[in-house]
Amino acid sequence: MRCLCTVLLILFSCFLSAATVISGGNVSGVWSVVGSPYLINGNIIIPEGESLTLNPGVELQFQGYYTLKIQGRLQAIGTFSDSIKFSTTSNSQKWRGIIMQDIASSNDSTIFRYCSLSRGDARQDSQDRNGGIIRVLNSSRLLIENCCFSYATADSGGALYAKNSSFKVKNCFFYNCSSNYDGGAIFTSLPDLNNHTSLYIEHCTFKSNSAGKMGGGITLCGGSHYIICSKFSNNYAQNGGGGIALKNNCHYLCLNNLIVNNGTSHQGGGIFASSYASGNSIINNTICNNSATINYPNGGPGGLYIRGYADCYNNIIWGNSSSQGQIGIRTDGPSQFFDYNDIEDGLAAFNISWENEPWQDSQYGNHNITGNPQFIQPTIDNSLNLDGLAADWRLHQNSPCRNSGNPSTDILLYLFDLAGNPRIMENYIDIGAYEYRNMSIPQVPQNVRIIKNSDLLYLSWDPVNQALDGAPIYNISYNIYYSLNPSGIWEYLGSSTNPFFILDSENNSQAFFKVCAVGNP
Repeated sequence: MRCLCTVLLILFSCFLSAATVISGGNVSGVWSVVGSPYLINGNIIIPEGESLTLNPGVELQFQGYYTLKIQGRLQAIGTFSDSIKFSTTSNSQKWRGIIMQDIASSNDSTIFRYCSLSRGDARQDSQDRNGGIIRVLNSSRLLIENCCFSYATADSGGALYAKNSSFKVKNCFFYNCSSNYDGGAIFTSLPDLNNHTSLYIEHCTFKSNSAGKMGGGITLCGGSHYIICSKFSNNYAQNGGGGIALKNNCHYLCLNNLIVNNGTSHQGGGIFASSYASGNSIINNTICNNSATINYPNGGPGGLYIRGYADCYNNIIWGNSSSQGQIGIRTDGPSQFFDYNDIEDGLAAFNISWENEPWQDSQYGNHNITGNPQFIQPTIDNSLNLDGLAADWRLHQNSPCRNSGNPSTDILLYLFDLAGNPRIMENYIDIGAYEYRNMSIPQVPQNVRIIKNSDLLYLSWDPVNQALDGAPIYNISYNIYYSLNPSGIWEYLGSSTNPFFILDSENNSQAFFKVCAVGNP
C-alpha cells in the first residue's frame, strides 16, 4: 500500500480591496487587509513609544527607494495561509528596507512572523549600504520567524545586517540574496567595545545566496552565535566560506546542520571558521559535496577550514572537492580536536599548517571512521548546479554512521535531529545531521494545502500520528513530487517534515503535487 496524497492545486490571486496611499512621515495604529495594498510613497517612521500593527494579508508596496524606520514597535504577524508582504510594485524596482536603530529597552519587541520580504537594496544608501531588507543597530527587541527573504542585496548582509544586537531568527527561508562583500544573506558586524552581538539561527534554510568576499549564506563576526538545525545549499562566496563564515574570534556552536553543494574560490567550501575563542563546537553536521577551486594559492579545503579553537565531533565530512583536501587546519598546538566523525580518507583528508606550535597526533581521535556514510539519495557530485535540498541525506540502514557518535554527547544541547526526530533512536547517537530511524509504515497525510506567495509556494499537510499497524508515530518525513501531467513523469522535489517551500519561477497556472510518507513499501 502506498501512503500518499495527490492533489490538484490551481493557483490564482485576486484583489478585493482598494489601495491606500501612504505619502511618508510618521505611521502607527493598525493596517488591515481592507486598505491593502499600502502604496508607500515616501520614507515612513514608527516613532518611539508608538506601535504599528499589520494584520494578516496586508501588503506594503514601496513605490520608490524608501525605507521603513522603526523607533517604536512593529507587529507584522501573519499566518501560514495569509502572510504579510513587503516589496515593490515591479521586479526591477528596489526599496531601502527596514531600519531598527537604538530601540529603547522600554519598547515591546518588534515581531516579523509569516512575512515575505523581497527586493530590498542597500547599495544606493549614501549613509549605510548594509542590510538589504533589515538593518539592526544597537537593538535587541526583535524576533523573526517563519519569514521568507528573497532577491535582496547590500554591501554586507544581503537580507539582514546586525551590530551590537542580539535576537533570534527561526524557521526562515533565505533565497537568492547577495552581497558585494560578506554575508550573502546575513552579516553580523564586529561589536563595538563593551557591546555584544548574538544571533540564534534555528531551522532556517539558505539556498542560492552569494557573497563577493566571505560567507555565501552567512557571515558572523565577534560575539556569540548559534547555528542549529539549518540547511545551507547552493550558496557561493568568492573568498571563503561558501555556506558559512565565522570570523573575528566569535564564539560559535554549529549543530545539526546540513551543509551541501556550496562553493568558494578560496577556503572552506562549506564552512570557514577563524576564531580563538574557547568552547567553539561543530557537532552532528552533514558537510558534503562542497567545493573550493584553485584560485587561492595552492587551493583551499573543499569542506571545512578551521583556524583557532574548535571541537569537531559526530560530523560527516564527505565528497568535498579541492586540490588541498577536504579539511584545512591552521593550528596553534592543541587548538582543535576531531573525534567520532566520518571523514572520507581520514587524516589524509587534512591540509595542516601551524603558527607557533605544530599539530599534535592526539588532536585526531581514535574513534573517527572512514566508511561511506551511505546516504539514501545524495547529490551525485559537488556541482553548484545540483540542488542539495532535493537530495535525501538521511542514513541507509547499513550506514556505518549508525550508533557511531560520541556516547558522551550531551543530547540536552538539542533533543532532536534535523528532521525533528529524537536524537537517539537506538543505542548511541548517530554521526551526521540525521538520526537513522526504522519506523513503522505511516498513514496518508491529510488536508494537503498550498499557499502562493509571489513566486514561492508553501505546501503543508496534516500528518497522521499513527502507523498502519496502529503504533504511535511522530515527526514523519514526507517526499514531495511535482508534475504538470499526473499521467506523466513525476519530479522529486525533496523531503520535509512539514511545511515545504517550492520556488515557482515558471508561474504555472495549474500543477500537481504528490506528498508521500517516507517508509512506504
